[in-house]
Formats: sequence, structure tokens, C-alpha cells
Amino acid sequence: MNKVSHHLEKLIHPKQDDVRVYPLPENPDWVKLGKQFRDDGLLLVGVKLPADLRQELDAL
Repeated sequence: MNKVSHHLEKLIHPKQDDVRVYPLPENPDWVKLGKQFRDDGLLLVGVKLPADLRQELDAL
């Protein structure tokens, strides 16, 4: 994760861009609230989603 953060620091403008990186647990308890699971601009990389959430994301 440090490599990704350092690479992003070279690509973004510190005052104009809003980039956030958060570590996630390997097997989290996923909870969906509301209609939409993810908002535009959210990217989940390397996480194992439950099948129902994976299908919903694929449909977006």
C-alpha cells in the first residue's frame, strides 16, 4: 500500500485532487444500506465481495 500511496503522490495535485486510500480487512462483514452500493469515483481493488454485491456492482 505504501508503494501505491507514494506513486499517487507524484500524480495528484495536493490541493485540487481528493484521493483517499484506506486499508480494508481481508474478510470484512459487508453491509449494504440504501439503493446504490458504490458511488461514482469509488474503486475497490483486491477485495473479495459476496456474490450478491459482486453481481450488483457488475450491473452498474
